[in-house]
Amino acid sequence: MDGGNRIACSRGNSLLTVVVDGAEAGRTAVPPSLSIANDDPLCIGGKGTSANNDQFVGAIDDVFVTQIA
Repeated sequence: MDGGNRIACSRGNSLLTVVVDGAEAGRTAVPPSLSIANDDPLCIGGKGTSANNDQFVGAIDDVFVTQIA
């Protein structure tokens, strides 16, 4: 298995950015009032708890989730 890719997603107030292997791959504006806060468990790569969701097919390793206040 090769080293794979490093993917990072970050959100700062009104901008969501995706970085792949150190290079910005995309960004989009999001309303600052848009919240993803909820009581659902965090699912990475697996089926979520809501209807009509899908799952990642592949390998996931070394996952880090952080919140910078």
